[in-house]
Amino acid sequence: QATGQYPPNFVAQGLRPIFSPFWADLPHADIFTAITSDILHQLHQGIFKDHFKKWCMVLMDKQDFDACFRTMPVFLGLCHFKEGISKAKQWTGTDHKQVQCTFLTALVGTAPHPDVIKAGSSLLDFIYLTQYQSHTDHMLVTLQQALDGFHAAKDIFVKLGCREHFNVPKIHSLQHYIEMIRSLGSLDSLNTETSEWLHIDFAKKAYTASNQRDYSIQMTRWLQCQEAVIWFSSFLTWHNGNNHLVLHPADDCSRSDESKAPPIHFTEPCNYTTSRQNHRAVNFLHALQDFLSTSTNGHQYFQPNLNNRFDCFSNIVIRLLPHDYMANTRNSTARIYSHPQHDNGPHTPPMSVRFDTVLTLFDEESQQHGGFHGLRMAEIHVIFKLPLHLGNCPHPLAYVHWFKLLNHFDSSVGMFCAMCSTQQCHLSTSIIPVHWLIQPCHLVPRFLKGAINPGWVQGCVMTETDVFYLNRYIDFSIFNQYQNHF
Repeated sequence: QATGQYPPNFVAQGLRPIFSPFWADLPHADIFTAITSDILHQLHQGIFKDHFKKWCMVLMDKQDFDACFRTMPVFLGLCHFKEGISKAKQWTGTDHKQVQCTFLTALVGTAPHPDVIKAGSSLLDFIYLTQYQSHTDHMLVTLQQALDGFHAAKDIFVKLGCREHFNVPKIHSLQHYIEMIRSLGSLDSLNTETSEWLHIDFAKKAYTASNQRDYSIQMTRWLQCQEAVIWFSSFLTWHNGNNHLVLHPADDCSRSDESKAPPIHFTEPCNYTTSRQNHRAVNFLHALQDFLSTSTNGHQYFQPNLNNRFDCFSNIVIRLLPHDYMANTRNSTARIYSHPQHDNGPHTPPMSVRFDTVLTLFDEESQQHGGFHGLRMAEIHVIFKLPLHLGNCPHPLAYVHWFKLLNHFDSSVGMFCAMCSTQQCHLSTSIIPVHWLIQPCHLVPRFLKGAINPGWVQGCVMTETDVFYLNRYIDFSIFNQYQNHF
């Protein structure tokens, strides 16, 4: 090849001429230990996007697969792929991670073989675990088990005819991740995404904040101000403690943590009739009577009636519990929405109905075992403030529809199944204090192949099906709770 010849054997094996490497004669040098792992280009854009997703798209019915993404229930921060993912041409690292959040739940209803789901679950477990900012020996064992599960199930792609072999360098590199973590620490410091975000946070944003004249001095001062704000925020967090029960009624939507959060407006004071019709709170009055009877031991002076009016909130902000292995403070709070459909004016599309699902504290003693023990899922329908004549409640209250306890684990998918709880053929409902809310969760319908109604929309899919999956990959907090549950 160096003389211009291209022997067929060399071309078939992809061999190319190389010069003598500079490190060949260096003492005590092992160049292979200098080749570090890169989560962005090896996992997100490499294994997942360039390989696994393409293999799946060959096997799946693209119309059904895209329909799963079009009807996916909303979740704050989750990208909605209105046209599906089969026709997308340009992808970013953020897009890959957004697809990973719901990819397996869409795969369940369209996969032609259970091993395809097993390979996807193991690969996503591996990708999520490698992004942790600290690791334990037990976690590395779990990481190896996820890798072994992927290798054990990946042969199904050869049997189904979409692959001939797995001689892919990036797939081979997966076996070195555990060794790399033990020798160099967590891989987030080696991820090229970190340097790209630093360039955005410390260069692009700083330059935009200047007037583009003598910008170096202005950028330096801007960074000093940002650093001072971060230090002061850290001090306030230390001084106030990490109490996740600090709740904020969402009366000022301009202060939202999420820049992409929809513009939620005040809801007018509601009564029993409006809550029943607009918020689907059919049992609101009886649930309120039960709550008052329990909280006051039956000694309340006034009984609620049909004419009572309540100050309602369209969303609230709760403080999340700290993550065991992730020190990312950007997601220290979560916004939970509960509002009916309402008009946004003549030039803006109406806001669709939205009732978020959350994990609530159901049994404090069992919750000490970690995971989902002692927690129960609920759908928030009304967030309101109790009038003073009915009682003095320091926190807002929430009218919820309960789901059954998490007792059914689908091992083929690696997720809990959730079903609505009923009492005497009616939905089980309650009114609870909002400080019972632990964190939002994402319930995805169990899509069945060929049974996805094209008329489903995001806001209505929750009322069209009976069985849901508690999405394991929606965020690191839920994923970590799955890891701690067993």
